[in-house]
Amino acid sequence: MRQGQVFVKNQLAGIITEDETGYDFTYAQAYLDSDHPTPVSLTLPLSKKDYQKQSYKALIDSRLDVLAWE
Repeated sequence: MRQGQVFVKNQLAGIITEDETGYDFTYAQAYLDSDHPTPVSLTLPLSKKDYQKQSYKALIDSRLDVLAWE
């Protein structure tokens, strides 16, 4: 398993986690509470819920500035 930070316009938007079954994505609460948050992808609208087992394509097709794996 590995985790990465997802940034939109130099702001931490959320955390992506990869494991053997796929990808999970969770928006950072601070990002959701910011003045004008935008979804990282049309398939990942702004939400407090976790997006589980999402396709990596959902993130690649988005407006990500940086995807930094840890």
